[in-house]
Amino acid sequence: MAFDRFLVGPINTGLQRDLKPFLIADDAFTLLQNCYVFRGRVRKRFGSIWMGEGNQLLTRLRVQVGTVGGPISPVPGLIFPIGSMFSAGSQVFTVITAGVLQPTLGADIATNLPSAGNMHFSTTNGAFTIAGTGLGGATPIYWYPALPVMGLTQYEIGAINNHPSYAFDQEFAYVYTNGWSRSVDAGVPARPLFHGANNNYFWATNWTGITSSSETLFVTNDYLVNVPAPQGTGLGALTDDPIWTFSQANGVNAWTPFSYSPDVVQNPANLQPITVTRTTTGNNQIIANYVQQCRIILPFKNRLILLNTIENNANGATAFNPAMPTTTGITPANYATSTNTAYPARCRYSHNGSPFATNAWLEQNQTYNPGATGVVNADGGGFIDAATDEQIVSAEFIKDRLIVYFERSTWELAYTGNEILPFIWQKLNTELGSQGTFSSVPFDTQVMVTGNTGIHACNGSNVDRIDQKIPDEVFNDFKTSQSATLRICGIRDYYTELVYWIFQNTSVTEFQNFDNQILVYNYKNGSWALFDDCYTTFGYFEQSIDMTWASSIPLTWQESNFAWNDNIVEANKRQILAGTPEGYVVIIGADLGRNAPAMQITNLVNDGTGIITLTIINHNFTSNPTNYNNTDYILTENIVADAATMLFMNGTTFPVATVVDANNITINTYGALLANTYYGGGTGTRVSNIQMETKWINPYFNKDRSLYLYKVDFAVTRTEAGAITVDYYPSSSTVSMLDQGAASGALLGTGVLETSPYALYPLEASQEILWHPVYFQTTGESIQLALFFTDEQMINPNVTLCDFQLQAFILYTQPTSQRLE
Repeated sequence: MAFDRFLVGPINTGLQRDLKPFLIADDAFTLLQNCYVFRGRVRKRFGSIWMGEGNQLLTRLRVQVGTVGGPISPVPGLIFPIGSMFSAGSQVFTVITAGVLQPTLGADIATNLPSAGNMHFSTTNGAFTIAGTGLGGATPIYWYPALPVMGLTQYEIGAINNHPSYAFDQEFAYVYTNGWSRSVDAGVPARPLFHGANNNYFWATNWTGITSSSETLFVTNDYLVNVPAPQGTGLGALTDDPIWTFSQANGVNAWTPFSYSPDVVQNPANLQPITVTRTTTGNNQIIANYVQQCRIILPFKNRLILLNTIENNANGATAFNPAMPTTTGITPANYATSTNTAYPARCRYSHNGSPFATNAWLEQNQTYNPGATGVVNADGGGFIDAATDEQIVSAEFIKDRLIVYFERSTWELAYTGNEILPFIWQKLNTELGSQGTFSSVPFDTQVMVTGNTGIHACNGSNVDRIDQKIPDEVFNDFKTSQSATLRICGIRDYYTELVYWIFQNTSVTEFQNFDNQILVYNYKNGSWALFDDCYTTFGYFEQSIDMTWASSIPLTWQESNFAWNDNIVEANKRQILAGTPEGYVVIIGADLGRNAPAMQITNLVNDGTGIITLTIINHNFTSNPTNYNNTDYILTENIVADAATMLFMNGTTFPVATVVDANNITINTYGALLANTYYGGGTGTRVSNIQMETKWINPYFNKDRSLYLYKVDFAVTRTEAGAITVDYYPSSSTVSMLDQGAASGALLGTGVLETSPYALYPLEASQEILWHPVYFQTTGESIQLALFFTDEQMINPNVTLCDFQLQAFILYTQPTSQRLE
């Protein structure tokens, strides 16, 4: 019997939803989840790996709180949650109970035994005790706050391609030096301490310091207790966060409030704000106005730019008195009665020079007597408001031009060269803006952002949508609450030529507090895809050492699809970091076959019937996932418990049986006899299901004929033991032929496409590409193919944790009757 053969390949179109499935391109997909189009083929989504030489203790944000046998004090900060963890050597202690000095779980993750020591912790005030560890007195004790990662940035000092990475959670700043540790001021070790909520993300930028040869990191989280209205109804509070600066000279850290911190611990010398903009006139030089906070900080034309500012009227600031310097300027007392006023469309700019100069921010005709330096005069600082009531949301550069995104419009902050009025606003687009401060992704000739009307690209002259293939995605899937839009974050992956945006899908349940989807854009061929995942933010990282298999890579050979000159293992390559809701920071890698274990199993309780409750703070699983299996899956690892539990659960993938709440899920062991002796150390990994749906295929549409599909030959990249299932739906229906065959007893095959070599063909073991058939024997007006992992495949780590790449496929077809015959 002769069949027509139709090759689909190379594959370049990707996800396409602007047309009905029979009208889209042959290499397009109506569903492309957890895989994406890359250089003519479909690849499995990226994976991730721990930082810090494969050690889970080095990949998490942590604070040293003493040494074994040495002096200890309560942990710093204001949040002491259940789910936080301590470590001393390889012994870990997990906080599971609220109250004063409650016992913790204790495990030794090196020996897989209970910890030798014991610890008690108070979730009331952060006090703790530790004893009996058997460790030397120099062994450091670390506390892992397990708070969401709220910012990732680099401080531009040091050697080329080896700039240190800094991270932020809700309370602390951290620096990575072969492991995360808290970054503190050398003079005031208690600072900085931040007070933001879990949606106050950190904007950071590098620019000149007090001198042109110094480098300063400027940091803002746009947080005030009383969020002020434009007319000024917010009064200052002691827990308001200032703009912070960080600099390092000769290895000495200096964190300093750049605006004003009313917290006497953070600002014990009552340092006055650098950002003074207005003063009174006459004999008494009094601070009349200064910038307290802003959303965005950028250097531009040798000036520091503050966008979307909150400014304080310095009510009650006292006059300068050389005899009584401690009463000069702003004090915590008068700050509490001062008014914070929001200027959401304002650009505030410094003078041409150091932003730390005493007169750097003074407006025209202003003078100021800050004390020892005497009276200073304004020399170029000021502000300009855009002619709109919309808020500034984001900003990014195109070459030497600053593009500023408002809620529903796009503007340029244009440089005039006039020192009296150095900047003016120019509107580029009146209807397309941005919905995410951190969604801006820069390119050489354009900037891409997410907006409430689509994904936009600005080239400096025009702003256009680039998501024509998925025009309804932003409207249907992007959650638009203020909290959700604040969490949108984008980054460019130079290695795979992709852009990633994390966002909250509208299908989010009450149990998902953080982003649960990643929108993927291939900027080389214009294709789109979606990934399931839970990250809070992205950043870049430059390794200082090469990875080695023995010490750095906690993966099996099957899970590692990279070469030894790959971007993920070579030193000083620019890599992508991602933060999680529990304070893990992982490295993203396109050639990694699995996700990193980045969820801490705080507790594990067996009810005796086979149902186990896992406590995972902010797990972000859902009770109604939109996938073929209608469930989420978790891989449990690193559990220290009784021998039977460790043997049964470590390395096992479970479907999530129920989502109890935001911090608890259940899994079903189907009657396995397990004790309830969990000691800690366990981690969970989200296991993603590849899902693809082709167009409604019929090569004879133009002849008004139905088709008979005999088989499809798939060209796949060889794996050791991989497989995927191929289902098919006839005549634009959603009726699964595999399900119908199983229900009726018809011999329609299993639909399994093996990506591993056939045993009967020895040469396949050395081939790079395998051509494997799947037989269908069905007819219809059209046929739609669906590729996915079944439940049985999802719980098989040999399948789900290995690579998958679809290079092309060939359809074997025949025309049949006319459509209605």
